[in-house]
Amino acid sequence: MVQQHPLPKRIRLRREKEIIRLFSQGRFKNLGLLRVKYFPNDFKESRFLITVSKKAGNAVHRNHMKRLLRETVRLQRHVLQRHFDICFFINKRPQTPVTFSYIEHKVRTFFEELNREFPVAPSDDVNMTSKPSASPPI
Repeated sequence: MVQQHPLPKRIRLRREKEIIRLFSQGRFKNLGLLRVKYFPNDFKESRFLITVSKKAGNAVHRNHMKRLLRETVRLQRHVLQRHFDICFFINKRPQTPVTFSYIEHKVRTFFEELNREFPVAPSDDVNMTSKPSASPPI
């Protein structure tokens, strides 16, 4: 089965230099099973890195958790009002099987907390609709 709307490559955090900056300068947040490092960026959209440690289980379980995280990010990234570099990582074995609703709740709550922590000033909002100025008659 081919995925209809995959997570675009342009929003994946891939460069080693940027990942090192995220881990050295970024803030940490513990969301239970999920851990997050985040840092505001100056790009046109947020970028994401998803990683699952071998401590979290065998390959089947790790890949399942990564798929759930990728899908959640794909569906919830529009909630963010500012742009960030964000790394979601799981580095311990879950006590119970991980469900999509659990991951979705944790990610959405985190995105909403980021919006409260980094509010958008009206002049910063790039999505604000403004009336186009009327052009002078010729």
